[in-house]
Amino acid sequence: MGTRHLIAVMYNNEYRIAQYGQWDGYISGQGADILKFLQTVDLDKFKQKLQNVSFLTDEDIENINSTYPNGKWKNVFPYLSRDMGSEILNYVYNLQEDQIKLQNKIEFSKDSLFCEYAYVIDLDNNSFEIYKGFNKTPIDEDQRFYWNNYQDNGYYPVKLHTKFNLTVLPDYDTLLKIDNTEEF
Repeated sequence: MGTRHLIAVMYNNEYRIAQYGQWDGYISGQGADILKFLQTVDLDKFKQKLQNVSFLTDEDIENINSTYPNGKWKNVFPYLSRDMGSEILNYVYNLQEDQIKLQNKIEFSKDSLFCEYAYVIDLDNNSFEIYKGFNKTPIDEDQRFYWNNYQDNGYYPVKLHTKFNLTVLPDYDTLLKIDNTEEF
């Protein structure tokens, strides 16, 4: 189902992944896949791989679109697709290339009408954070996605729903219960 979301990874005080996703963004979808990733990988190895990740420039994106018109770039750069979802984490984790450039879609968090969920793996603070969209109340300045009190069509940026320590992650059933919690 089309549930738009953002998957971000913070490492060394900067976003290393900020991937827009189009499908299954709800907690029992992408959230559960991210939880499984976190429970099964070596985070030290993941941190090493993240050092090889940077973001495309506007010029890079223009070059890709002109070289591979009509969406043909998806065959060459599948990791840039909105269809990648949480698989971007495994893609980076298993990266064979010396360097990879991704799109930086962190500003999608501003648009909580369309960004229905956001997930942040913060390796600096050892946390897995879940944010929900459809937020009609301002968020505090100290919140991760505070964008100078940004508001569009009555919606503010995504709002923190739940935060876990990476050393004390929930099980799948607990995560599913969180998905049904409306208060946050």
